[in-house]
Amino acid sequence: MKFVAEHTSIPVPKVYCSFVYKGRAFILMERLRGDVLPNAWGRLPEASRQKVYSQLRDMIKELRTLEPFP
Repeated sequence: MKFVAEHTSIPVPKVYCSFVYKGRAFILMERLRGDVLPNAWGRLPEASRQKVYSQLRDMIKELRTLEPFP
């Protein structure tokens, strides 16, 4: 997430720390308020749905341009 935040314009929550506890990995990050897309989708007008599709398409295109981490 830090790599994506530093190398793209894609909004990601700020990562405060990560750690392993009892063999499990944890990430402590900023909480972003809002409704999850599956819950909101049915209430969105078609124009808003198209905007979401467009934003996701652009984010995926941007992710595909990233070079692998050395």
